[in-house]
Amino acid sequence: MHSTNDDAFLYLINGQTITYRNFLANSRRIANTLVALGLKPGDCVAIQVEKSPEMLNIYAACAQAGLVCLPLNPTYTVDEIKYFIEDSGSQLMICDERNE
Repeated sequence: MHSTNDDAFLYLINGQTITYRNFLANSRRIANTLVALGLKPGDCVAIQVEKSPEMLNIYAACAQAGLVCLPLNPTYTVDEIKYFIEDSGSQLMICDERNE
């Protein structure tokens, strides 16, 4: 099982690695937080963040919690974001600080 695997899962540009164990632990923490916020399987979570290990953690957390992940391009305009949020019925939006 990968939850105890200390082999590298992600190799980052800066030379660091993220192990399977650490990646899955981070995803579990995020999934638990999403559930604690009241999200239920089938709920939609919009995500507008740059491609990153954290974005992958959020995506994996949604899968672990049975949530629908709606990735949004970080360059979308406010009107485009509004359309996607309203059309999808997203219960939560996660974004980078600079996109608030």
